[in-house]
Amino acid sequence: MINFTEFLEENNKKFKILIKDIILNKDEIESAVDNISRGLRAITQGPLEVYYHPSEDKYELSNGYHRIIEALFQGKKEIEAISKGTATWDLPKYIFYPDFDKKYFGMKDFIEEYILRKI
Repeated sequence: MINFTEFLEENNKKFKILIKDIILNKDEIESAVDNISRGLRAITQGPLEVYYHPSEDKYELSNGYHRIIEALFQGKKEIEAISKGTATWDLPKYIFYPDFDKKYFGMKDFIEEYILRKI
């Protein structure tokens, strides 16, 4: 049986992850874009917090939506994250994966362009 210290060591490892491979909740993306377009930038610094979804073999973002939007608009394709463990919940209803070949990474499909231009 794993003890608490081993659990923390296993689940708080920093690593680099491709932004395009992170499961993002569309509603959270919309909210972060709206905030940033109004000048409300990320307050928290440091790595994103993610949880592993074994069914998708991907990580879901749990904390860091402002930071990931800012990273995208700075042209970053990779970002530092910390795994907080394995997800025990279902995937978000509306998932978004950034498309680096599309203008505004494909966010224009669900966010008005005039808002995206403010970032």
